Amino acid sequence: MLDNTSLRAALALLMCTLLVLFYFITYRTSRSAFAGWWCVTLATLMGGSLAYLTVDSAHARWTIPLGHASNLVGVGCIWAAGRSLRFRHTPLWWLAVAPVVVAPLAALDNPGHTIMPAGEIFLLALGLMLIGAAVEMGFAARAVLAGGTADIVAYRRSLWSLVAASAMAGGFYFARWVAYVLVGPDQAPYSTVFGNESTSVVLIVVMTTVAFSMSTLSDEQHKLELRDLAARDGLTGLLNRTGFLRLADEHLARHDGEESQVIMADLDHFKAINDEHGHAAGDHAIITFAAVCTASVRVTDLVGRYGGEEFILLLSGASLERASDVTESIRTEMAKLASVEGAVLPTVSFGVCSVDGSLETAIERADAALYKAKEAGRNRTVHHAEV
Repeated sequence: MLDNTSLRAALALLMCTLLVLFYFITYRTSRSAFAGWWCVTLATLMGGSLAYLTVDSAHARWTIPLGHASNLVGVGCIWAAGRSLRFRHTPLWWLAVAPVVVAPLAALDNPGHTIMPAGEIFLLALGLMLIGAAVEMGFAARAVLAGGTADIVAYRRSLWSLVAASAMAGGFYFARWVAYVLVGPDQAPYSTVFGNESTSVVLIVVMTTVAFSMSTLSDEQHKLELRDLAARDGLTGLLNRTGFLRLADEHLARHDGEESQVIMADLDHFKAINDEHGHAAGDHAIITFAAVCTASVRVTDLVGRYGGEEFILLLSGASLERASDVTESIRTEMAKLASVEGAVLPTVSFGVCSVDGSLETAIERADAALYKAKEAGRNRTVHHAEV
């Protein structure tokens, strides 16, 4: 049986090999954020494994705290990689919190002589971040609809395999933390079940799972990033018409059987703003309205620029009353910004329709309600049921 030193050396060698492969074959080809985060993960975890090889040397007083910090950064990057699959940004300072807290505590806890310096907070931080990574990847996997092409099926399977590996590792570290707190690092079951040898084996299993999943995940994320870029309006960053319609169909399929609302919105007298104040003022009005719409809805709702000064919103699983509240909130906020900023901002007219059948029909009815709102004097909301 391999001893702890041999396992750590093998783990460091495995991570070095994967890092070279991931960087030159996967990351440089796809440039996906997921692959980039995993490259940093491998580099930092490899650094942590190498640092722990010096546990019996005179340098342990600084290499062990450095190894803790390196491992915390690496596991934090796994969490960030999971977030990237849902296009969620992770500020770098978030990843620095745990290492900055743990490394000094480990340095003060007699490293080289203590079995696990600052073990309580170190193990808990690792477990929580790995479980967080599993949750993020689980959300990404659930967002992939059943069926699809062979590539989509492989992508979904790869995601779930990483969810399982991350959850297993997170559960292991959490159990290791419980054993550390309850019995201490030199007593069973910590010393027998949750020792360094078991930890190295768990990490090898996780890295092997990643190796089999990385290419599929990175390639698919790169495709999704390109698809997302093509589906965005250049001025506002909102979904364009094509992107909105594609995602709206997916959202409605996910919320099948639930009440949903389509809202059509049009900026009143927009042409007059362009003619009297210039296109820069018109662009500012459009950008401001887009920001107000985004801030007024849930992250699960969709907002798109349908064309020109016309916008469309889909409130999945929402009532007609909820749609009315959203339109009123948007109109109120636009009026407040016009008053506070002194900017030239238009009023807004809305047409609302519940989705009962096809999305196309609901959009047509919401558009008809929008025209009724304009005929009635603008700056108001009309429901299709009132037309």
